[in-house]
Amino acid sequence: EAARKPNASGTFHGFNPGSYARKIFSPDAICRALRAADALWGGAPNVMRLTVPPRGRLVIVGDTHGQLEDVLWLFFKYGPPSAENQYLFNGDIVDRGGHALEILLL
Repeated sequence: EAARKPNASGTFHGFNPGSYARKIFSPDAICRALRAADALWGGAPNVMRLTVPPRGRLVIVGDTHGQLEDVLWLFFKYGPPSAENQYLFNGDIVDRGGHALEILLL
């Protein structure tokens, strides 16, 4: 869709980023999310052991290259991340696409 409409970048299944995006991805919201992430993972090692609950699952995702639509599709198909439905993003997550920040904030 975005390739056919140059100004449609970031639209997904009719989602209009309008005021929602300005609220969710406002500079203040981003700063709060980054502070929360630092508090949660700031002291974590580069390599961690993952524990998947007995009835849970681990979805391993390869290179997403900043393609937000691909990440949203994975969440739609396999369910949102949770303690029982964990995701491991392995590889280039945000290096090319136009939505690197949005993926990191998810």
